[in-house]
Parts: sequence; C-alpha cells; structure tokens
Amino acid sequence: SRHPVGRTQHREAAGSDRDLMVDECLEQVVKRVPGLRAVLVTDRDGIAILRYPPEESGVTTPSGMEAAFSIAADQASKTYMGKCQAITAIYENHMLVQVNDPPLVLSLVADVAANAGSLVALAPKLR
Repeated sequence: SRHPVGRTQHREAAGSDRDLMVDECLEQVVKRVPGLRAVLVTDRDGIAILRYPPEESGVTTPSGMEAAFSIAADQASKTYMGKCQAITAIYENHMLVQVNDPPLVLSLVADVAANAGSLVALAPKLR
C-alpha cells in the first residue's frame, strides 16, 4: 500500500511532463511556420492557458483582446454569413489571427508579411 502523497507527487510529475510535451509541440509549430512568432490559448475571458514562447521571452502577445474577440465573433456571426470562426487583424508590425474554438480562443501572432490563410488553416491542427 502506497502513501497517497506518493501518488500525488507521481501525478504532478506526469502533469509537468505533459506540460513540457505541449511546450515542445508549440515550439516546433512556431519554428516550422514562416513568420509565426507566438501561440496563445486562452479562455473567453482572456485567462492564459497555454503560451509559447513564455512571457519572459519578450515576445508581445495580445492582452485582453481575447474577450473582445469573443464578443466580436459572436456579433459577426449574426450577419447571416454563418458562424465567425476567425478574425485577422493586421497592425503596423505584426498580424494577429484569432480563432474561436469555444470555450477557448487561439491567438497566433505573426510577422505582418506572414500568410494569414496558412495561419487560419493551422488552427484545426492545434486543437
């Protein structure tokens, strides 16, 4: 009979291994996709669940835009053109592609010259 603390420690180690695997996968995606700089997965309220690269890397990711995106996507879906699945915004120095995957929002930050279509096509593979 094992002590429950041992099982908890084992689970925590397994969880951190899983987190490491997810980080490595996101890192490979960012390295393989031309112009992609960051991947951010949040809930509808903008609470970060996954992020690559880590915050301390200095790569800028949207702050608070996820909640606004969810509202905008819901409103855009009311235009009788079907459900809004993604919104692309192009700024002076970067492009932001946000994909609605309820209850999550996937944000892809890329160089302004990146291929927006390939970024949108990438989203289902990241699910």
